[in-house]
Amino acid sequence: MNDLKDQFLQRSITGLRDLAARISPLDNSATMEKGLSAEAFRLLHTIKGTAQTFGLAAAAKLAHEIEGHLSSSDSVPGELLVLGISQLIDLLEEREGAGHEDIFKDLHAGETRKTNALLISRITRETYRLFSDIEKGRLFSAYGNGSLIYCLDAVFGLADFTTGFKTLKERLDERCETIATLPGGNEPGKIAFRFYAAVGEDSGIEEIAREFGGGLERLNITSGAGLFEVLSQIGKHGLDLARDLGKEVNIVISLDDLDDVPMDRSQIVFDTLLHLVRNAIDHAFISKGTIYIAVCIKDAGLVVTVEDDGAGLDPEAIRSKAMEKGLIGPDGTLAPEEIIGLIFSPGFSTAESVSEISGRGVGLDAVKTLVEDSGGTISVTSEKGSGTVFEIFLPKM
Repeated sequence: MNDLKDQFLQRSITGLRDLAARISPLDNSATMEKGLSAEAFRLLHTIKGTAQTFGLAAAAKLAHEIEGHLSSSDSVPGELLVLGISQLIDLLEEREGAGHEDIFKDLHAGETRKTNALLISRITRETYRLFSDIEKGRLFSAYGNGSLIYCLDAVFGLADFTTGFKTLKERLDERCETIATLPGGNEPGKIAFRFYAAVGEDSGIEEIAREFGGGLERLNITSGAGLFEVLSQIGKHGLDLARDLGKEVNIVISLDDLDDVPMDRSQIVFDTLLHLVRNAIDHAFISKGTIYIAVCIKDAGLVVTVEDDGAGLDPEAIRSKAMEKGLIGPDGTLAPEEIIGLIFSPGFSTAESVSEISGRGVGLDAVKTLVEDSGGTISVTSEKGSGTVFEIFLPKM
């Protein structure tokens, strides 16, 4: 294994130094010429997948970031690419204290997003978070345009990886738009990748999957299947509310077909999510953020998870408001989770003023009652500055 790792590092570092030398003379505002861009993309793709295999997570992450900017339709300043490559070499050489600053943070600072975005698919939250911002943008755009989203798994041998990967990528580019590529589960002597692609009808992606022996999964949810319509209504309402409040919010929903969900459960899901999504948009985000909703069957029941990446709940603010309302005494001692749980108390609200959306103390207590009257449970976890997660369990009838 050490010999394989040493060979990988030597090839990668040599290739990166050569790439940096060829980029340097380019006009800093120009897009890389096509041949060099393709060569750089293949090199970074190889590094991304193989570095992960050898436990070089930071190098894999930076290679993925640079690759995302290279595959963007926008021009990338050559000086930034060279700096990123230099930092990647430091990580591959495992120098003490090696790391990288966010050198691309101002690259798209002048851009504004035209609309908020909704995604309903089989893509899990964990997978979605692995995509770069550029890849997320491609995904939302493709979904919004009605494209079909597929995931194609491909496995390459170490010896023929470069040729195999290049050929597959070229075949995909002929038929569809590659949204993102992520490392797959590698086997000894092999490298696996997952290709996420947006295609139209009759794209022939099934033929490509058969040709390369890869697994293929369609990630779109069929309209009318299971809870799709319920979640679609919730998502669209959330985007409208965010727009009205002047906030930038993405709503990402992970769902299986779930065709056998009873109507009464669908209604409970709708009523519960309606409040939680509105509450998150109003309270969790100052200006922008993402709401993740996941629905699945587990432990003989329906599990609904609602998570935001916003400001999180403030235990001290909750304690203070609870004391003000007489829910706890001044000397009351509560564990952190008990303090957070006070948000379900009747009439409880930390809002400083009443609005059309919140502030009257009506909501979470009603949600809790609705869920528990249906034989279910609801719990919340949160950390100030790190978002909030609600998990609801509804037993099958």
